[in-house]
Amino acid sequence: MPSRWGRGRRPGPRAGTDVGASTGGRGKVVAAINVTPLVDVVLVLLIIFMVTATYIARQAFEAELPTAAKADPLEANPPLVIEVRADRSIWVGGESFSIEALPERVRRKDGPDGKIAEQAVIAADKAVDYGRVTEVIDLIRRNGIEKFALEIRLAPKAAAPEEATP
Repeated sequence: MPSRWGRGRRPGPRAGTDVGASTGGRGKVVAAINVTPLVDVVLVLLIIFMVTATYIARQAFEAELPTAAKADPLEANPPLVIEVRADRSIWVGGESFSIEALPERVRRKDGPDGKIAEQAVIAADKAVDYGRVTEVIDLIRRNGIEKFALEIRLAPKAAAPEEATP
């Protein structure tokens, strides 16, 4: 009588199990997820997100900043970033504000612990006239922010001048 498995072959101990599943010592299927490929995929997605986020942030900022040789870092609390573009428009957090509406935005309590921001960073395009920047500085100081900084781009380091030899 022929075997129902064909030419005398019988299924081994793993017959009928899914690909990737393992059997325990007594033929039981152990259902376990291999976590290593999952971690690899998550890390690749994280790297892709981080790289694209930097490009998106750079594209969102439209002011051409002046350069300087030295700059000091900001304090730990996140500052209120005010952008003054070349067309004299004022932007805060991706929203356009008129000079008249800016005091209300400066006094908004969306800083840490529900307080107004303690510090502001003014990123003014180098084509903006000095009077407009002074107007913004005066406005933020009158509305509770005493500390402010002007955002710049660091100039490339120039070679040190050679000293004259006697």
